[in-house]
Amino acid sequence: MQTHPHIMQCTEDVPCPWGMSKSFASTYAGFFGWEDQSFEVSNIPTPYKRKLEFDLVAKISRGLDDCAKHHAKSCRISNKAPPPSRLLDVGSTSGEVRLVETKLLQTAVQKYNCLSHCWGTQQPLETTRQNYSRHLTSIAWDSIPKTFQDAIQLTRGLGVQFLWIDSLCIIQHDDKDWERESADMCNVYGNSYLTIAATSSPDCHGGLKYWENRELFKMTGFTADKSPVKISLVAQPTKGFIKGDTPLLHRAWALQERIMSPRVVHFLPAGVVLECNGGWLAEFPERQLKSGHVEKTKHHEAISSNSIETKANMWRNLIETYSQSALSFASDKLPAISGLAQQMAKHRAGARYLAGLWSDTLTTDLL
Repeated sequence: MQTHPHIMQCTEDVPCPWGMSKSFASTYAGFFGWEDQSFEVSNIPTPYKRKLEFDLVAKISRGLDDCAKHHAKSCRISNKAPPPSRLLDVGSTSGEVRLVETKLLQTAVQKYNCLSHCWGTQQPLETTRQNYSRHLTSIAWDSIPKTFQDAIQLTRGLGVQFLWIDSLCIIQHDDKDWERESADMCNVYGNSYLTIAATSSPDCHGGLKYWENRELFKMTGFTADKSPVKISLVAQPTKGFIKGDTPLLHRAWALQERIMSPRVVHFLPAGVVLECNGGWLAEFPERQLKSGHVEKTKHHEAISSNSIETKANMWRNLIETYSQSALSFASDKLPAISGLAQQMAKHRAGARYLAGLWSDTLTTDLL
């Protein structure tokens, strides 16, 4: 039995749970046409002792619990920072979704999630001055695009009441509101509980890829000690990470959203990846994020370092990656990285930010 914190794989040497042999499993693999795929049995905190069930929300929740337990310092959220000006109240399990002004809430916001997504060529659902009062009352479910709906359902599943989505929580086509709210992205993402990244969706209608149709075969039975078992077999994807699979990773705004967030869950064609400032956890371990992107752990270590040169090198790495990322509007070039500049400024006392450069390393930055 090969084990991973949240994955167990059947092998020839050791039989699968409750006597399910690999040959038995392979029979069903042949039926479904994926004989050459390895078999993954998900969500196993303690093999043979606890109920096995394929539950993606439970898996993500467990990963978040592990992060809270082991990365209390690196992934800490400030309790003193105020919440975003507006949030979506998504309720508990169902019901109305509505926009709320956090300063008017009777109880303080304990935690909220954020959504990072591609706008694409089709404009997402927006909050404007014209529909603002209506959104404060209710936002019709049928009017909410698929990616937003999936993020709302995941947020509810994780027991979080509030969700921040840019197009709904910033008043669109209002320059003053956009300038005020976009300047606070460092706090909005930096103090979120979890950022849900629609990494494989080209627009707001694509949904969270790999969210649906994941389960290929279910079984129920008992372990050797007669404990009830539910098992779902999932074919490990053969598809790797190519640029077309992850459009969000090539957007400029999304870079700072990902780096500033303490925790991010990516929905990818090759599985789900949870990354945080302290590490990462992939549904299929060999299918982590493609190399070439700024690593959250290395970024956090760099800005926490006492070395100015280490911080300067990380900033240059960010700028190089950012310069290769796409922007819909040229006017967003500085605003889309201002959150990262604010984050870096907290760790570079006395240094002044000069439109992409830093006063304490200005000479080398210009080379």
